[in-house]
Amino acid sequence: MVIILLYQFCDTIPNKRNKKMKTLKLLLLIITFISINGAMAQEKKDLSINSSKSVHKLGGIASEGTLQVFIYDNANMQVNRYISGSWIKQWYGNSSKSIWLFANGETFSGDGSYFVGASNVFTTISNTNVDANTNELILEKNETLRIKQTTYYPAGSTIIYYTWEITNISGTTINDLRFFSGGDTYLQGDDYGAGLYFSNENIVGVKKTIAGNLQKLDMQGITMPYAFESQNYYAVYQNIIANALTNIIDENEETDNGMALEYRTPSLASGKTWTIQALEKFNANLLPNIVVTAPPSEQIVPDSTINLDFTIQNRTSSPTTVNLSASIDISGWSVSIISPSSPYFLPANSIQTVNLSISCPIGTALGTTAKITLNATDLIGSASDYCNVTAAAVPTISAHPYDINICANSLAIFAISATNATTYQWQEYDTIWKTLTDSEIYNGTTTSTLSIATAAATMNNFLYRCFVANDYGNATSNNAHLTIFSSPSIISQPMSSSVCEGENTSFAINANGTAINYQWQINEGSGFINITNNNVYSGAFSNILNIASATSIMNDYAYRCKVSGVCNPSAFSDAASLSIYNNPDVKLGNDTILSENQSITLDAGAGSNFIWSNPSLNGRIVTIDFALLGLGTHEISVTVTNSNNCVDIDTIEITFNALTGTNTFTQTSFISIQPNPTSGIVSIFFPSVVKDAEIEIYNMQGKMILSKKTNNVVNIQIDISYMNKGVYTVKITTNNQIVNKKLILNN
Repeated sequence: MVIILLYQFCDTIPNKRNKKMKTLKLLLLIITFISINGAMAQEKKDLSINSSKSVHKLGGIASEGTLQVFIYDNANMQVNRYISGSWIKQWYGNSSKSIWLFANGETFSGDGSYFVGASNVFTTISNTNVDANTNELILEKNETLRIKQTTYYPAGSTIIYYTWEITNISGTTINDLRFFSGGDTYLQGDDYGAGLYFSNENIVGVKKTIAGNLQKLDMQGITMPYAFESQNYYAVYQNIIANALTNIIDENEETDNGMALEYRTPSLASGKTWTIQALEKFNANLLPNIVVTAPPSEQIVPDSTINLDFTIQNRTSSPTTVNLSASIDISGWSVSIISPSSPYFLPANSIQTVNLSISCPIGTALGTTAKITLNATDLIGSASDYCNVTAAAVPTISAHPYDINICANSLAIFAISATNATTYQWQEYDTIWKTLTDSEIYNGTTTSTLSIATAAATMNNFLYRCFVANDYGNATSNNAHLTIFSSPSIISQPMSSSVCEGENTSFAINANGTAINYQWQINEGSGFINITNNNVYSGAFSNILNIASATSIMNDYAYRCKVSGVCNPSAFSDAASLSIYNNPDVKLGNDTILSENQSITLDAGAGSNFIWSNPSLNGRIVTIDFALLGLGTHEISVTVTNSNNCVDIDTIEITFNALTGTNTFTQTSFISIQPNPTSGIVSIFFPSVVKDAEIEIYNMQGKMILSKKTNNVVNIQIDISYMNKGVYTVKITTNNQIVNKKLILNN
């Protein structure tokens, strides 16, 4: 039983058929044959799939070249051709030809189909020979789709006719239907062949010379196919189950060939039927010593000329001289041989291209088909071949749709200009291409102009294209890109701010939108007005507004930001308020000169915390005398913090002189620091040139931050921008005198 299951698995899934695989299948078949005690041997490829299926046969007359057609319940098929006393299969295996359907993004196939992996499996309703030449197979997927396949084979002929009637039995419209028919060829018992395609006749096929005969198997779409393939069988298989053929034709005779046709319709309304017609032709012709091969059928625009290339092959080992002639079967048309001139010397085993010029007269009715024949004759025999040229005007797109940029919920219009188009169908792409129908949102889906009434933000980056067609061909426009711009929106609001007078602050927002701009506004009590950048405000046109050195007059000002963009309306942030706290008012008085027997009392004013430059001093009111400071000039400063953590500083210079009556005041009393407060660069000015001056800067914790020596200067400039904001003491030593100065840094 295990061996039998392995055999079924290997035979159900298409694999690259090299000799080893075929040998393996044969060995498994032999083992299976033994394991079931001599039961009937089966075909080497996936016949087990059909073993439980009902099969009906058409034809079977044992006459050279005639056919017998087998139709299985699951739509798999086989065709045998009677050749030299034997029935020879034309498809690789009994399940190597079938159908596949794609609709509404889902896939459908028969139970045990050659094409595996469909998301939906058809139920066989009936499989019946309605007469000696006709079979009807009905497949159905409950409440979705029904397929009626009619196979007609006139007894004794070499042509099989097919009709597929696909009916929508659901309650809604089904979109984007794609129907595939094809499989793995086995041309007269040979697994290889060259692909071919005749566009005017919608024929895809395979051919190969076997035993001096040109063997051909053609599939022709009576209904115009959307796409085709004739190449390696496994590539065709993969492209069918991927729901799109690629129009590839592999002309190498050593290709393990498969072929298929694809048909499409944009939509199928509930209760409606989509009908597809096609045929298959099987034939063989004895090849003479010279062979003429015509090109695929072509189309021509009336009042124009086209060139066609035929080929002549000398199949013998001897050279020959060939006479050429060309003919056309419709009056008013013309054909002439451009090259080579006739007669022509054709070397042994060589091929020569013959170029013909065909002209179609003005006024020729579209659809008129002319037969172009090239005849070649030598001393041994003659050969000819023909192709059809049809007067046609295929659709051409002269103006493609443009990319569109619009605001959300606005009107979007895509348009094309096309000539010779009789039908239009617009499609939309988000993750897959979908066929559009008219609705509340879409209008003109089957015209040259598509209107989208309210393009939602969710449609951003969608693509649109138009498929145009007539009876002779089709064309697809370029893709057009839809960009949806978004209106401004505030995603984070500004926070109110409370600062001390003279401090910096800022307000910030975050916003979304397309190409947005910012405008900060202020309300000083009479309504909001726009802010411009100046010495107080910066960032007025960005998402962050900076305020430098806020003053008490700005207390209770309100700020908001207006965000505008390419789409209306503009968005306004919430209003944020600015509160300004008053700084302490510290006034120690004027600089004072005292005798050593005098003292002075200083009042720092109201506050909650007091830090004096002399650590011996504490509290709001202090008394200073000679015993505390000694002779000379001394700078006393105090830093006062109030309940709002606002700070003020004041400094006084106190000089104690000896009681001798001699004034010991020195020029160090006239040393100044400018600017003070500073934002980073300060200058120290001396009353005259000094030699050997030392400058030290301390923070409020008494830690020295900077030390610098200089000489022979009247002033010196120092950069303290790297220091933290705060109050510092500058100790200046010169001429054996020490001066302490307060320095405020606001950065």
